[in-house]
Amino acid sequence: MTDWKDDLSPRERVRQIAETVTDPVSPNWVAEQAEVGWQTAKDELEQLADRGDLREVDQDGDVRYVPDFTRLYTERIRELVLSFSREELREELVQAKEDIQDIQSEYDVESRSELEASLSDEDVSAAEARERQQSLRELEEIVDELQLLEHALSLYEDLHEIDPYVEEGAETPETRAA
Repeated sequence: MTDWKDDLSPRERVRQIAETVTDPVSPNWVAEQAEVGWQTAKDELEQLADRGDLREVDQDGDVRYVPDFTRLYTERIRELVLSFSREELREELVQAKEDIQDIQSEYDVESRSELEASLSDEDVSAAEARERQQSLRELEEIVDELQLLEHALSLYEDLHEIDPYVEEGAETPETRAA
């Protein structure tokens, strides 16, 4: 079985690791994870930060790197607006709401916090608690996607007015690569 690192250049490995972390990381840590030299990791991280893909964070006098989550979020909204028609976004929004209601109905809860609290109910077995935990993760993902869809719909007209050459549902570089 081939290792994921075999298919990527050293700089690509640095990028892949740096773009998936959730907490600030040092060039040393990235170099170790990517199995590259420290200088390669540092150079690529600096380049990604200069480009705006990563943020430099000072922690105790050391520079650490973390993805620019605001940029990632707004790029996802842009991708939705440019990849789907307004009607398709509405359909996705309705589907997300239906999925949320299905999960809430299945466990007879009205909110994410009620589902989370039900994990510790005495009458819930370990297996059922694990199922509920998985459903809770799904619910959180759907709620996040719902928020993105709501933002995409609210910005839809504005983003299309900014760039009149974009067609509804047009393919973007991001969607072509997927």
